[in-house]
Amino acid sequence: LALTELERVQRAGARGIKLHPNTQGFDVGDPRVQQVVERAGELALPVLFDSVAVNDPGQPEKFMVLAMLCPQSQLVLAHAFGPKYPSAVMFAVLGRYPSFARNVWLEMSALCCMFAGSPFTEQITWVMRNHGLERVLWGSDYPLYSLTEALAALDSYGFDSTEQRLLTHDNAATLFGDRKSTRLNSSHITI
Repeated sequence: LALTELERVQRAGARGIKLHPNTQGFDVGDPRVQQVVERAGELALPVLFDSVAVNDPGQPEKFMVLAMLCPQSQLVLAHAFGPKYPSAVMFAVLGRYPSFARNVWLEMSALCCMFAGSPFTEQITWVMRNHGLERVLWGSDYPLYSLTEALAALDSYGFDSTEQRLLTHDNAATLFGDRKSTRLNSSHITI
């Protein structure tokens, strides 16, 4: 059913899908997740995951395995593992291997606000730059944080205006396409 739904939303003009392990109650390491992610890659649909796992301490490593198993798929890790953000540095290490596809995008919503003004901002900025800012996205995580709050938080990370443009616009335009948005009826893809 999930694979059929992927095809339907792709035909309807979707630019990607979102999967939420916590609220949808699935394990990122489940082989069915790999099937969905592989098919999404074949359909050129990036897969946005909520990557903060309150109930799965091994989830960052499961995303690393998923990225390696699905090299043709684009994985977007919303919140960049939240308080476990140092784990994201492993993608830079994996990127040193010629066989690694560099198919992971880190997304900073919630993380950005969570740590704004803290001693951790320099570390997070370093992790993002080390990952490669051309593969980092920013979002507000509305309604948890307002757009105004999130933009103010982003300013505390020391990114210059060129870097901020990458994070707030250019990278998303590259990944999802820079066209007028297409509104679709909400679709729930169940794993």
